[in-house]
Amino acid sequence: MKRVNHLLTWFAVFFLAFALAACSHSKEESNSGDSSMKSSKSDSAMDKSKENISTVEDGGKPAETQRKMIYQAQVDLEVKDFKDSQTLIEKEIQNVKGQMINQEVFNTEGNNQEGTFTLRVPQPSFQEFLRRLQSLKGVQVTSQNIQGNDVTEEYVDLSSRLKAKQAVEARLYAFMKEAKKTEELLQISRDLGTVQEEIENIKGRMQFLDKNSQMSTVTLHIREDKVIIPDIDSKELNTWERSKQSFVHTLQGLISVISGLLVFLIGGSPVLVPVVLIAAGVWYWYKKKRRNE
Repeated sequence: MKRVNHLLTWFAVFFLAFALAACSHSKEESNSGDSSMKSSKSDSAMDKSKENISTVEDGGKPAETQRKMIYQAQVDLEVKDFKDSQTLIEKEIQNVKGQMINQEVFNTEGNNQEGTFTLRVPQPSFQEFLRRLQSLKGVQVTSQNIQGNDVTEEYVDLSSRLKAKQAVEARLYAFMKEAKKTEELLQISRDLGTVQEEIENIKGRMQFLDKNSQMSTVTLHIREDKVIIPDIDSKELNTWERSKQSFVHTLQGLISVISGLLVFLIGGSPVLVPVVLIAAGVWYWYKKKRRNE
């Protein structure tokens, strides 16, 4: 009987030890699973963070601001024929889709012409237009001055100021809705007017920069260098006709003189005849007296 009780005791101890070992192993596996899951989540979060960082580095960078350049050119041209050259230049302006905004033409000494033309051409065609001028027939470029002005920094500054002013404008509108006193409304209204005026000035300047950076200004001074030979009348080249005309004019003048003399003598005969007779008598007496002496 004692032997049976002893065996049962050892069996119970062994069973408890086995149960404790099994529980301990299960807990370790559970902890290991939780740790693995946490590690997996951590790795996933880290990967996602890296992806976000990569996205910011690759695509999150703000695009570089496009450069804004304003170009102007002054070109002096010497042409053989002013009208023909003007026609050629106007065709080139149309080819680059430009526009003439001002022109002044006047005559110089020697009956030549000069002119000043101010035109606008799209900036992408600016250099091409200047090259085409040099290849025009009968046109010589004697001087060319090109100026470029980078207004990118000014434009970016204006854009930032515009956003700031618009934010102030929005806040003032919000304050105006909440204001209850007349004095507050008047003050906000004055401030709002000042801000809106500044916004319009900024917008106007930005539009000016946009327009001038898109269209370049070209000033052309054209001078005609042509020797003009005056036309010679064909009648002046006929020597025989000229001789006959000269003879007739001379004969007419002689006849006119003789006719005038006859008219003078006949018309003045009542006075001239007595004067001539008296003069003849005096001359005769004088001669006779000399002979007697």
